[in-house]
Amino acid sequence: MRDFFTGKKIKIIAAVCLVLIGSMIYSLSRGGEASYLESFFGALTTPFQKANAAIVNGLSDFFVKLGDYDRLKEENDMLRQEIRRLQTLESQNEMLMQENAFLKDSLGLTERLTELSLTKAKVIGRDPSGWFDVISVDRGSIDGVEVRDPVISSGSIIGYVSEVYLTYSKITTILDVSFECGALETRTGEVAVVEGDAKLREDGKCKMSYLPRETEVAAGDMIVTSGLGGAFPKNIIVGTVEEVRAETHGASSYAVIVPYTDISQLRNVYIITDFTGQEQE
Repeated sequence: MRDFFTGKKIKIIAAVCLVLIGSMIYSLSRGGEASYLESFFGALTTPFQKANAAIVNGLSDFFVKLGDYDRLKEENDMLRQEIRRLQTLESQNEMLMQENAFLKDSLGLTERLTELSLTKAKVIGRDPSGWFDVISVDRGSIDGVEVRDPVISSGSIIGYVSEVYLTYSKITTILDVSFECGALETRTGEVAVVEGDAKLREDGKCKMSYLPRETEVAAGDMIVTSGLGGAFPKNIIVGTVEEVRAETHGASSYAVIVPYTDISQLRNVYIITDFTGQEQE
C-alpha cells in the first residue's frame, strides 16, 4: 500500500487531477466558454444523446399511431354498422317497391282490362322438380275458380288452372311442355303457338312454334296472346323474342321466348274467372 502512494502511479493520478482542476479554473475564468476537455466529453456523449432522443421520439410516434389505430378501428366499426343499416333499408325498400308494383299492376289491370273478372291469389307451393312447371295458389272452387281458367301476373300470361280443389288450385305454367297458347307477334302480325319446351324450360324460357321458314320475327319483338280459340284473352303479354331458330326438319322456324314475368319469382297472381270471348264447354 505504501509503495502505491510513493510510486509512479500516484504521481500520474496527481498530475491528471491537477490538469482537471486547472481546466475547471480556466473554464470559469473564460466566462462559461467550453473547454477542450468539455468539448472532448461532449463529443463522446453526443452519439448517446442522439440515440436516446431517437428512442424517445420513436416511442412517442408509436403511441401516437396506436391512438390513431384505435380511432380508425372505432370509425371502421361505425361504418360497418351504417352499411348493415343501409342494407336493411335497401331490403325493406325493395319489398315495398315489389308490393307497390303489384298494387299498380292490380289497378292497371282493372282499368285496362275491364272485361276480365279477376280473382287475386297467392302462390303457396311450387313444383318439387324445380322447373316451376306447376305452382299452387290459395284459391279454389269455393272462390269460383275452374279448370282452364287463365292465370296472369304483371299483365302477362303465367299459365292456366289445371286442377281445382275446394280451397286451392294448381296452375300449369307456360314453361310446362303441355302448355299451348295462340300467340301474335305485334310488329309483323305473324300468328303462331307459344308452348313449353323441355330444354328451354331449364333456363326459364319457352318457344313460339310453327313460324314460316322465312319468318320476319326477330330478336326483341313482343309476343302477345292472339285470343284465337277462346282459351286466353287477346293482347295479354307473353314475352319477348330472344332469337329465331330453324326447326330440325327445316320446314319451319321457332322463336325462343323470354317470358315477361319470371315464373321462379312469382308471389301473387290473378286468375281470370271470366272474360269476353271465353270458350264455353
